[in-house]
Amino acid sequence: MNTHIVSDLAWERMVTAVEKVRQRLRRATQALEQAGIPYAVAGGNAVAAWVSEVDESAVRNTQDVDILIPRAGPGCG
Repeated sequence: MNTHIVSDLAWERMVTAVEKVRQRLRRATQALEQAGIPYAVAGGNAVAAWVSEVDESAVRNTQDVDILIPRAGPGCG
């Protein structure tokens, strides 16, 4: 069996990629909160947040940020 050594650069890029998504989510939710806009985090980040409460080792990363915002109109806000 061939082995592959993960380079320091690859490790750093993996950590940086996760951190960038986390920062993007934080910026988006802070902006919505400051504007008083109700929202819900959805998708992979919502699942990761719930799973982290139960089993940290089961958390998986996602590449995007999914946020639900209610439509304006009758029955909204």
